[in-house]
Amino acid sequence: MYQKKLKEKSQSPLEYALKLFGGKWSANIFCIIVNHEPIGYNEIKRRIEDISDPVLSSVLKRLTKHEIIERKVYNDTLRVEYSVSQKGKEAVPFLQEICKWFIRYQESEKEIQYDSYCQECPLLNNTIQKKSRKMQ
Repeated sequence: MYQKKLKEKSQSPLEYALKLFGGKWSANIFCIIVNHEPIGYNEIKRRIEDISDPVLSSVLKRLTKHEIIERKVYNDTLRVEYSVSQKGKEAVPFLQEICKWFIRYQESEKEIQYDSYCQECPLLNNTIQKKSRKMQ
């Protein structure tokens, strides 16, 4: 039977947070839920065109397991909706600050294309617009 050679490394709070919200899709999915809660699975999938069903399902399960989002099942219609938990709501300000920090210190507007769900975030949208005006 396979045994790990290295012991599990303990994580700092920062490492834990970055691991939880890092990855290719976690932050994107979280932002969509924050801006459109409650939101169904198919609506999330529609907003992120390139994501596969297994990946979306996996990320939603992980965020639910860590109590960042809540999953509500409506038995009468077999509908599922996702919303942000209290724990997730408390994470929103620091995630927005990370986004604002990045926008403030990136060299050029042409370096990155903001996702449509970034444009929907009221706080970030104001920051992006202010930076665009300064660059003109």
